[in-house]
Amino acid sequence: MLSSTQISFIKYFNSFFYKMWKNFKTHLNLLFQICKKRNREVHEDAVDPARISLFDDILNDDESLFINEQALDWDYVPSEIPLREKQQHYIADVIKPLFQGKSGRNLFITGPPEIDKVIAVKHVLRELEEKTNDIYISYIDCQKKETSELRKIVSEIINEELVVIAFEDVENLKEGEILNTLSKSFNKKCILMISDDKDWLKKLNKNIKSSLNADVLKFKPYNLREIFKILKKRASYAFYPGVIENRAIKFIAKRALKNGDFRAGIFLLRESGNIAEMEESKKISKKHCKKAIEKLDSFLIKKRKSTNL
Repeated sequence: MLSSTQISFIKYFNSFFYKMWKNFKTHLNLLFQICKKRNREVHEDAVDPARISLFDDILNDDESLFINEQALDWDYVPSEIPLREKQQHYIADVIKPLFQGKSGRNLFITGPPEIDKVIAVKHVLRELEEKTNDIYISYIDCQKKETSELRKIVSEIINEELVVIAFEDVENLKEGEILNTLSKSFNKKCILMISDDKDWLKKLNKNIKSSLNADVLKFKPYNLREIFKILKKRASYAFYPGVIENRAIKFIAKRALKNGDFRAGIFLLRESGNIAEMEESKKISKKHCKKAIEKLDSFLIKKRKSTNL
């Protein structure tokens, strides 16, 4: 038998918990309503992904995929030249004696028809120019210079004490005697001779070859992995981040390897970008690269013509 005090306590306890439960249910329901409303607002503000894909990937008139199109020029010298560090050090080593007032060594640079030989030499000469003003530097493209122009250049630098002279496409030099003149006219010099023709030095007149006494530096061809790495780096200079897909670069790398000329890869990067822009696309995809390949024949024809100048 419960006492009146115990009965009163039980009634109070039941009433207290009933009120708490009711209050909890009210707050829970309010919270549910708030969440429901917020969820509805989020869905109303969201845009259907299907609607985004229709127009969001279109390039506007004032937009470009290129951040620096010059990075795809033949004569562009990037701040880094991956995978050719040893060759650059070798080129620098034949020049270094000039810093001690001694004569440098002459160097014949050869390898497959790729632009990295030229870029490596230009990169070293740029660093040399930044390092000192005491060494005269002359870079000569033999495809673009007539013999008379070359003789004029030689006469202009004849009085220089320390000289580095680089000949690009030296096989197009019509008078090899100019090399003999340079070799004998300067006591403290370094002559760099660049050619795709690995046998050019062997074909030289014996007296000229003896006078030059040149070291030989061979550039080995790139494999597919190396071509992809270099093209990806070059693309990072040329395009805005995220513009070109990795599979597009891989596709271009395979084609460059097939053509046996790294320059074809640079050409395809530029053309793929141009095609993507013409189609108002914000991405360079494999389909743009396939269209660029259709223009590759015209590039190869131009390259053969320039080689035969």
